[in-house]
Amino acid sequence: MSIDPRHIGFAFPSFEVCVDPERVHHFNLAIGAYTLDEVPLTFLKVLEGERQSSRRIVEALGIDLRRLLHVEQHFEYLQPLRLGEILTICRTVKDIQGNDGRAMTFVTIESLVTRADDELVSVSRQILMVRDPSAPQVAA
Repeated sequence: MSIDPRHIGFAFPSFEVCVDPERVHHFNLAIGAYTLDEVPLTFLKVLEGERQSSRRIVEALGIDLRRLLHVEQHFEYLQPLRLGEILTICRTVKDIQGNDGRAMTFVTIESLVTRADDELVSVSRQILMVRDPSAPQVAA
């Protein structure tokens, strides 16, 4: 059950999200933020997951959720987020490594967050590890 490298370049359809002040307020309460009316950088993870984009990318690649582990994520914060603004998110499969009989495959997904004027706000790269049940098991 390897992931076809032809999926590199697969892009989830771009979508718009609002940096909703009420959602930001509740997010800040949940993380114990000092101020409730500023947008924390970590709110980007909430926005990138809108429209079940993560699940839908995984489904498009044919990944069994029981074999999936989110192993790493990096964010480049280029501009501050503003309450009430509309952002566009584009998520693309950038790399697939380990399709040569290895027990694990690593999938890199990149998310670009832009404003209406195409100003880049953030770049996120997440790495997913998928365990292949048919690969030989290594004895401990």
